[in-house]
Amino acid sequence: MPDTISVASRLPMSIRMDVEGKPRVIIHGSNSREAVDGAGITHGVDPAAFDAWMKMHEKSDAVQQGMIQKVDPAKLEEAKKELPAPPPVPVTAAPAPAPTERADVADLKVMKEAKVAPATPPAAPPT
Repeated sequence: MPDTISVASRLPMSIRMDVEGKPRVIIHGSNSREAVDGAGITHGVDPAAFDAWMKMHEKSDAVQQGMIQKVDPAKLEEAKKELPAPPPVPVTAAPAPAPTERADVADLKVMKEAKVAPATPPAAPPT
């Protein structure tokens, strides 16, 4: 049995794999940048912890439908080769952001233009 395994998850989000006595592992979901062919891939998972977690969650829909499973390393490398290369990202300088004006200053300008006096707080009652 290998020291560690890779796990594939087709769930759209990452999940925590907590097994008593083992370190917590975050299993990447399909929204991860580690995704291959629509499944998030997590490397370096303890196989005993994974098997125990799968047994604990054997009645969950994700496990029953095969959305979380061990990955055969040979199939993973084959899938990576079949993926198209990502398009090159053009390097361009982003325009400098326009200076912004504070909202309260902008409101005063609008009031002056509309010739509206700003609201003043009511005078304190005599004591």
